[in-house]
Amino acid sequence: MLEHKIVKENENNFRNLFNTIESFIFVVDINANILFANQCAIRKLGYSFEEFLKLNIFDLHPKRYLAEASKLFTMIVQGKLKTCPLPILSKGGIEIEVEVQITEGIWNEEKAFFAVGKDISQSKIMEKELIKQRMFLESLIDTIPDSILYKDLNGVYLECNEAFVKRYSLSDKSKIIGKTDYEIDRDKSLVETFVKQDKEVLSTQETKIYENEIVLTNGDISYIETKKSPFYDERGNLSGVIGVSRDITSRKKIEQSLKETEERFNQIANSINDVFWIGTDEKVEYVSPAFEKIWGRSRDEFYKDNKAFYKYIHKEDLDRMHNILGVGQEVYLQKGIFNEEYRIIRPDGSIRWIWAKRFPIKDSSGIIIRKVGIGKDITELKIAQEELIKAKEEIFKKELEKQSLLLNQTLELEKLRTEFFSNLSHELRTPLNIIIGALQLLECNNVISEDNRDKYLKIIKQNGYRLLRLINNLIDSTKIDAGFMAFNAQNLNIISLVEDITLSVVEYAKLKGINIVFDTEMEEKIICCDPDKMERIMLNILSNAIKFCTSGDSIYVNISKKQKYLTISIKDTGIGIPADKIDMLFLRFRQVDNLLTRRCEGSGIGLSLVKSFVEMHGGEVTVSSIFGKETEFFIKLPDRVIEKDYELTEYIMDEEKLVEKIKIEFSDIYF
Repeated sequence: MLEHKIVKENENNFRNLFNTIESFIFVVDINANILFANQCAIRKLGYSFEEFLKLNIFDLHPKRYLAEASKLFTMIVQGKLKTCPLPILSKGGIEIEVEVQITEGIWNEEKAFFAVGKDISQSKIMEKELIKQRMFLESLIDTIPDSILYKDLNGVYLECNEAFVKRYSLSDKSKIIGKTDYEIDRDKSLVETFVKQDKEVLSTQETKIYENEIVLTNGDISYIETKKSPFYDERGNLSGVIGVSRDITSRKKIEQSLKETEERFNQIANSINDVFWIGTDEKVEYVSPAFEKIWGRSRDEFYKDNKAFYKYIHKEDLDRMHNILGVGQEVYLQKGIFNEEYRIIRPDGSIRWIWAKRFPIKDSSGIIIRKVGIGKDITELKIAQEELIKAKEEIFKKELEKQSLLLNQTLELEKLRTEFFSNLSHELRTPLNIIIGALQLLECNNVISEDNRDKYLKIIKQNGYRLLRLINNLIDSTKIDAGFMAFNAQNLNIISLVEDITLSVVEYAKLKGINIVFDTEMEEKIICCDPDKMERIMLNILSNAIKFCTSGDSIYVNISKKQKYLTISIKDTGIGIPADKIDMLFLRFRQVDNLLTRRCEGSGIGLSLVKSFVEMHGGEVTVSSIFGKETEFFIKLPDRVIEKDYELTEYIMDEEKLVEKIKIEFSDIYF
């Protein structure tokens, strides 16, 4: 009995003790029936003590949690669980988060479990709020365009924002958090700089501002300004470095641009011979270096006293300039007009004339806030005024000569036009008259013999060729002017091409007693050329050589190579060309002989076409001559081939076509 009494007293003592504790205390049996609930549980959960005794501990859990609560209670009975968080419901249905500590003991002389629960609902709410605030803060920091970083004392990154990640072209924060600068794939020299800066901030425990040049992954250069400060924990102990970086590339570019602009301004100012200045009524803000050269005095004097230059104005101009630069100045400047000339006296006593102009700089309301002035030394101009009349007379004389020259050129052009039409009409009329005359003779069938008929037909054909040649030349000339002349480039053996063309006219030359000799330094040379135009070039020059040679003369055709060019020389021992006529040789419609005195037929177009065709090959044609003795044409062609899809075209002479071309080209030569 005594032992039972002692147990009851102990239970009562525990009851009293439990009721004083501000935590939930429950005593449950092995079947989870509530044997005891303290005053804190009664007060906060809203049940009476008697109501608690009728409940099972599972009655206090939300239904969603019953399965989990049953599992946990089994573990408690088995002694495998001593603490766990549990949600419980008040009588009014309010859910409360409780952190429970479980102890096994004896109650009413039976095995029981003592559960002490601490209300952690407020802590959970605070924890959620802290998480929410942290997420908000992280989101806020991540939206900041400036880079933010936080390192511990060992240089390990504890936190950074998205701007920091993007700045260094990394994929996410995991590439940075928990690592040092050495472990991040970055420029090693830059890493050393960052580490040195961190150490400086930690050692001095002062905020520092640094500028760094960073080479981005794409090769661009970025300039970063970083403000680093020491960071302290809640106890005031130094715990790391916090830094905020911003991209100052644009600012740097602007600063560099301003610096370059200033340098250019100084360079321009130093190179300009005229004086220019900027200032207000009270002071001069800038004077260009030319002031010292023109005035012969230091700019410092002008900076100290902007009225100082009055002292150096010539006495005859002083009153006038005082009046203009005093009250009258504002009137001029409001109109935006100020031009004046005056004289100054230099330290050596020499006098210089100055032309001055001023401009107002106004604000948005039209008030003058600055004045800009330009001063030019016009002394030489003043001296030159006395010579101006002579200069005008000279100019008038030159203009008269110019107009006279222009008139002569106009008359020459008109003469050339008249000569061209006269020549053209002659070139058309002559073969037409011959053709008509021959046709009239052919119509007399009873008079003309068979031999004479063949002769007249030959005359008609030759003069037809002559007309065809003239028309072809006119058409080709027009095509060249319009840019429509085609160039059929081929890789050909130029030696064979020129030789075949030359030898094809040998028989024609023999008819006039002229000898043609072909010679070459090489047997084969492949170059890019247009065979049709080369035929036209050679036949034209050879026909000219035959025209102006007489029986017993010779024509020499030679091919040589020098450096990157091939030269075709056509030399004849004919009558030659006067020296004063060589320059006009390749001009269209111009001939050495005039219409009345020339000894050979021709339109004056052929050699201009030769020049155009040679230039289409990228070459040039020149001529040298000794009047009365010889003439030599030089065709200079570049030694090159068509590189793309290189293919050698074998030149096969079409004798019939070539003969036809020879007849056309030689149509104005009568054998």
